Amino acid sequence: MKRRFYFILFISCYSFVLSAQVNKLDNLESLLLNEEKNSLKVKLLNEISEEYLKSDYEKSISYAKQALDLSELLNSNTEKAKSLSLLGKGYMYLGLNEQAIIYFFESLDLYKELQDSIGITRSYCSLGTVNWFLNEFDQALSYFKETSIFYEQKKDSAAIISSYLNMGICYYVIQQNDSANYFLDKALGYSIKLKKHKTIGVVLMQMASITFKERDFKTTFEILQEIENKYLNLLDIADKGEFYCSISDYYLAISDYQNVEKYLLKLHSVAKQSGSMELLKYYYDSKFKLESHTENYKEAIQDLIKFNQYQDSLIDLNYNRKIENLGKLREVERKESEISLLKKNNQLQNVKIAESKKLQRLYILVSALLFILVIIIYRSFHLNKKRNDLLNLKNKELNSQKEKIETTAEQLIEKNKDLLKLNTVKDKFYSIISHDLRGSVGNIKGFSDLLKERYDVLPEDKKKKYVSLISKSGNSTLNLLNNLLDWSRSQQDKIAFNPEKINLHDLVSNVLYYTAPIAAKKNISTFNKLDENTFVFGDNGMIFTILRNLVSNAIKFTSTGGNINFFAEKKEDYITIHVKDNGVGISEDVLAKLFKTGEMCSTLGTENESGTGMGLLLCKEFISKHDQNIGVVSSLGIGSDFWFTLEFPEKD
Repeated sequence: MKRRFYFILFISCYSFVLSAQVNKLDNLESLLLNEEKNSLKVKLLNEISEEYLKSDYEKSISYAKQALDLSELLNSNTEKAKSLSLLGKGYMYLGLNEQAIIYFFESLDLYKELQDSIGITRSYCSLGTVNWFLNEFDQALSYFKETSIFYEQKKDSAAIISSYLNMGICYYVIQQNDSANYFLDKALGYSIKLKKHKTIGVVLMQMASITFKERDFKTTFEILQEIENKYLNLLDIADKGEFYCSISDYYLAISDYQNVEKYLLKLHSVAKQSGSMELLKYYYDSKFKLESHTENYKEAIQDLIKFNQYQDSLIDLNYNRKIENLGKLREVERKESEISLLKKNNQLQNVKIAESKKLQRLYILVSALLFILVIIIYRSFHLNKKRNDLLNLKNKELNSQKEKIETTAEQLIEKNKDLLKLNTVKDKFYSIISHDLRGSVGNIKGFSDLLKERYDVLPEDKKKKYVSLISKSGNSTLNLLNNLLDWSRSQQDKIAFNPEKINLHDLVSNVLYYTAPIAAKKNISTFNKLDENTFVFGDNGMIFTILRNLVSNAIKFTSTGGNINFFAEKKEDYITIHVKDNGVGISEDVLAKLFKTGEMCSTLGTENESGTGMGLLLCKEFISKHDQNIGVVSSLGIGSDFWFTLEFPEKD
């Protein structure tokens, strides 16, 4: 039974009216303008940061950082601890848990120094929460135990329910069901005592998960029936979706396929109504199992495809959110950098104004002394000139420093942009590779599970078909992993470059022997038209990898019964090697993306073979090490001609 476990967050439960919050923030920010750098200003900054946690995490982080700086200046550990806690929450809500946990530990240390029991408990709760998000369940459990001790002493029943529920879920995740049941029973008792009917339904669903896992189907059914009869209508739409997931799993486990279909229809309705991709993913996964058990394999395959699509969409959504949050965080840091630069400019301007006022007073004094002594005026004139020269020199130095600061700031901004761009390219690179790996491995698992579960009843043609699909996905995965390993070693300069004299005809023959099984499956003919005495100068392993990738690529995009030819054109100083096929060809928009890092695109072959374009990037990398060129000429419906150049060996 797959479950989305409930997790009660003490530190993120807000209920507020937006207009009231806006008015409160306006009042706080107006008060902040009139305050000097004192303890009251630190408190205002922390209060504003806490208000923004409800609506704008970036602004919350910005105000918390200002409060932290001022609290350190004023040596106020109480406000500093609060600032650190607010920073941790802001980063956690942005999904940047590694940064958040650092601030929570610093806040906890300060609260321990201050012997503030409430602050310590809140820090433990925050650390439990962030460790949960980091999947460190043992650590999360230890912190929730600390919070439960405190709330038991305070006799705060509502908080105790949350603590026990969180502890029960943690114990379930680390597979200690007896302890999980103990704390869930305590949470259920408090919920019944306080008549919190919705919470009762939530706790019962956790208990049903445990009995289901222990295959106590009788108890599982009794619990699920109680939820449906008494508490289902009190649950919100997401909780109802979780209930339908649980009860459909139960009926699938006891092979009651009619009830499985009934509750899956309700799950699909709730998932559509809530727009939850997580529930839709779960629906298609369960429907795939149902159709497989009822031998409706055509529908099962469609459901498996849908499941993979929603799984990919969820991964892409989480990835985009993380990129968006990182972008927002960098925007906050950029604004803070600009504010710091403006402050420096203001300080420089104040220095100039002060110097100007001094100069004005000096002129007035000199004018007054003109009526007294000419000699003193003369001497004052020379003294004033020296001072002016010194002032001009200082102004030039200040202007020079200002230009350097502005130049450095601009360089840092550009470097940050470049780093963000590189990170985006890298993340896209890994996203595409993981997408294809996940698809291939998912197909292997899906069809191997079908063979495992239905082997004795499947006809031989179905078995052969599933084995063929598993083999095809395995070959695709192995080829991608080989290319990934070679690419990684190349990027780390772990592949030695050892050029030598190579018999190109023999090397092509070896490559064709290596790829012959793949070509034979599609009845593709390969022809080595190179002269037997064709020699080149290059690294034998790298050239083999290049040829292997090019012929594998040609096989993938050539239809059954096609041809692939190897031939060469000799020039005066170099030789051009061609791998030419009569396959489907390549469109202009895809051609523009080939051989470019960050421009990989996942494409399917003539028999739905998967690919990322990584093999061509590896070819480009290895050819670059030879200081040579690689390219392609292609037309849709006619075929493709991939070529690369190499030097001739020196004459003996």
